[in-house]
Order: sequence, then C-alpha cells, then structure tokens
Amino acid sequence: MEFVVNDHIAVSPDALFKHLNDTDLLEQMIRRGGATVRRTDAGRGAGVGATWQIGAPFRDRTLDVRMTVTEVEAPHRMRVLFTTGGVEGKVVLLATPAGDGTDTAFTMTMGASTLIGRLLLQSLKLARGQISSRVHKRVGNYLHRAEERAGV
Repeated sequence: MEFVVNDHIAVSPDALFKHLNDTDLLEQMIRRGGATVRRTDAGRGAGVGATWQIGAPFRDRTLDVRMTVTEVEAPHRMRVLFTTGGVEGKVVLLATPAGDGTDTAFTMTMGASTLIGRLLLQSLKLARGQISSRVHKRVGNYLHRAEERAGV
C-alpha cells in the first residue's frame, strides 16, 4: 500500500530541512492527533539513528509504532522506517529546488510481514480514500508550516 503527496513549498530546501529537523514541533503535532510519542535515543534532531516509540490510536486500541531515521542527505532526501503489528513501511521525503521554492515528494509505503499485518493492511485498504485525504492534509500542513516559520 502506498501514499504519495507531491507539493510545492515556498522556501528553500535548506529552510525546509531545518524545519524537518525540529523534532519537538513534529512530536507536538503527533500528540495533537491523539498519539503518545517518546524519543528512544539520546540524540536531538532528525539525524540518522534517531528513534521514536509512538502509541497511535486505531479502532479503540493503541498501535505501537517504532520509527527510525535511516537516511538523511540534507537538504534533499530523508528516509524513515517504521514497524507496527506485522506491518513494515518506509517514508521517503525528497526535496528538489524549484525556482522560488522547493518541490517535495512524500512517499509512504507499507507491507505486511505477518498474517495479522495482512489483515491490518486489508482493513486500511477499505478506507484508502479517507486515509489518503488525511495523509495529504497532514503532510501538506506540516510542510507548509516551514513557510509560516520563514515568514513567507
């Protein structure tokens, strides 16, 4: 299962990656969505090896999601791997300079590694349209906050 969000942000790739490296803001936005977030490494920012444990609400229960930043090529590329309940996935964010700002491509790919994971993905596929809308909205809002912070 894959979700893709392409957008144009009116800040430079450097300013966008500075925004992405503000993990306190990202954690705050995740908490606002009803999840719990705990940083599990001793670092700061979103460098390679940064890890989080997230308790995401899903159908009257909590999914334990483990996220790890596995690749950062600032200011052009970031990759995050995640696992939860038999589902493994990756998030890749590409930032390309484009005239007056940055073109972004956010891709989230998920696959099942267990029977329970396949059942979870199947239920997500049934709500694919609604989930896709949420992903577009939340990713877009988060990326466009870089514009607000830069005063654009």
